[in-house]
Amino acid sequence: MVWGDQTTNRLLTTGWTNIYRASDTAPTGTTRPIMENVAAISTTLPQGTYWLQWSTDGSLSSGPWAPPISILGQTTTGNALQYTSAWGALTDSGTLTPQGMPFIINGSVVPVELQSFSIE
Repeated sequence: MVWGDQTTNRLLTTGWTNIYRASDTAPTGTTRPIMENVAAISTTLPQGTYWLQWSTDGSLSSGPWAPPISILGQTTTGNALQYTSAWGALTDSGTLTPQGMPFIINGSVVPVELQSFSIE
């Protein structure tokens, strides 16, 4: 863990996005609302690869939903993990291909300071 902990709630707001998760068999269905969660942190991370961990829960009998990334014509959209009774790959139930989860990071890129060195 690079930043944060697994007990502090960083949630600022949550709300309905006015869209629904549709399935192949019910493309106009309205039983799977998609929610938006906004969290805030204040940190600086060095260049690298990181994982985000978050939890989504609700009181509907089926959801609320945190849908995977969907790109028309592309079956593999990421490498997300999900926790049900243990951590495992998030896969499409039809194609069994790896899926990603959508998120947006807002912030600033901090320029790397130039380091002085000599070559002998």
